[in-house]
Amino acid sequence: MRKGTSLLQGGFSLIELVIVVILLTISLTLAAPSFQDTIERQRLNGLGDNLHFLFKLAKSQAAKQNTMIYAVYQIDSQNSQQWCVGLSDSDPKCNCNLADSCLVENNQRIINSAAYHQVSLDSLTGNPVSIRPDRGRSTASTVNFSLHNKDIRLIRATMGRDRICSPTNTSLRYPVCP
Repeated sequence: MRKGTSLLQGGFSLIELVIVVILLTISLTLAAPSFQDTIERQRLNGLGDNLHFLFKLAKSQAAKQNTMIYAVYQIDSQNSQQWCVGLSDSDPKCNCNLADSCLVENNQRIINSAAYHQVSLDSLTGNPVSIRPDRGRSTASTVNFSLHNKDIRLIRATMGRDRICSPTNTSLRYPVCP
């Protein structure tokens, strides 16, 4: 081995690392708003899916038990981001904010705002919804949920059909409301 020769060492210089970190920071800063938008859309789509499932469950429970099932919406009068939806097989005025109030076959069936951060229940018609055991027919209702500039609407027809749509076409999953 000769004296005075050095072996080449692999690696990155400090300048190269700083440039890579700066480029990553710029990329993430530009991409963050679209990630936030996607998360918000998914939050509303998940709520729509869960509401649709809850009403399918209500229809099947009404037929199974041969009894009326009630869907109750509640909104905090001071804060539209505090809401809940509950099912009951005995009480059309159950309080879905209280434990063991909205029960179907002794099981609590609720969806509440705690699982859907910052989603508001904006408007509501037809509360409570009565779902009859004969083919799931019910009282008509419409409920609108929104998150910033995105929204979904659950429309419950008297013949028992549930439809979820987006009034402003801001959902990738649901069609535009008529």
